[in-house]
Amino acid sequence: MRKITLSLILLCFLSACLNQVTPVTEGKDINLAIVDYPTGELYTNIDEFRLEVEVENRAKNPVQGLLCISDSLSDNFGGIPSGDCQDVMLEKAEEIEGEIYPQKTTFFFPRGSKASYKYTQIPQEEISESISISSSFQYELTTIASTKVCLKNPLLKEDEISLSCPKEIIISDIKQDQTPLMIDSIEQTINTISNSEVKLNLKIKILQEEPGILLSYNQPYYQEIEELYPLIGFKVLLDNQDVFNCIGLKGNSVEIKESETVIKCSSTIPVTQDFIEKRLDIHLGYSFKLRTEPIQIKLKKGE
Repeated sequence: MRKITLSLILLCFLSACLNQVTPVTEGKDINLAIVDYPTGELYTNIDEFRLEVEVENRAKNPVQGLLCISDSLSDNFGGIPSGDCQDVMLEKAEEIEGEIYPQKTTFFFPRGSKASYKYTQIPQEEISESISISSSFQYELTTIASTKVCLKNPLLKEDEISLSCPKEIIISDIKQDQTPLMIDSIEQTINTISNSEVKLNLKIKILQEEPGILLSYNQPYYQEIEELYPLIGFKVLLDNQDVFNCIGLKGNSVEIKESETVIKCSSTIPVTQDFIEKRLDIHLGYSFKLRTEPIQIKLKKGE
């Protein structure tokens, strides 16, 4: 009778221990949350459990990545095995009349409607006060930040054109999607080279505006080593032409060492008319990993 009562209590516990406090990581383009999980206590060799993870895409383009879950115990004790991951393809968010409507997708761990996890074979001395369970999502981004630059003919005197085409300006009107790395501002200065040429100098400030792990572009999803200084893809185009010389690049990449990085670029531009206005595009490419806050679960030794 006692065993039947205990089983009923455990069944009620497992059905009630869901959707308590949602461990969530809110990003600018991706939200990650564990929405269904066990809370309270788990008895080894008895209790089985599953996890439900929700990924929300706010970006205006599809996102592909790798969704993983892990716990703080060795695989020797059951539970969540190492490398328990699923490939993920998220549909793009919809934009209707200026409003962004995210796309949400739910994933179950382990896969299979009848599959579950269970902790087993844990000696009493190995059971700590609690174990932790967390999820991560690694994905790759390519983004473009766009603005315009205005260049005045060097022979023109200071007049009303100078007001719209100043030699020195900090550009903050930059069109870009909300992503972990953002072009915060562009400091523009212009030097006269000849009667028909100017040198356009740019100081481009890149900010990491989202908590998470920045990784190099094209880094394999299953590579567990997180780099000290990731290399992100970086390119500056003027009217779709690659005319800039940028200092400190490694090939077509820039090494990110701080949350704020400044890249200096310059180019000599011919200006044969009174002024010219050109489109400036800054391309960034990188991988990014989000992690939810760990769930703390107490383990107790079962019969």
